[in-house]
Amino acid sequence: MHDDTVHHAGRQMAPVVADTWERARPAARLLRVSFEETPPVTTLDQGRDLAYEPRQPLGVKGVGGNGRVGVSAALANAVHHVTGRRIRKLPITIEDLV
Repeated sequence: MHDDTVHHAGRQMAPVVADTWERARPAARLLRVSFEETPPVTTLDQGRDLAYEPRQPLGVKGVGGNGRVGVSAALANAVHHVTGRRIRKLPITIEDLV
């Protein structure tokens, strides 16, 4: 939804906001989409010229760059669930757990 190009199968086309699934479905049916067929990319050289450069907030490129942000918090939550102690500083060390 950042631009008007479909870069992969399964891409979301538009948000639909409703309080129930039954109300969302008729709204989603109002969406009209048309596609322009483009020739397939069959070589690496063709792909380089057409490569999709994702534009995300904070300069992050794709899921991999952004995915690292929540890892520390997830580990801290796992420690809390196992030990019952909430550690609020990083890195978490053995001394924090003893």
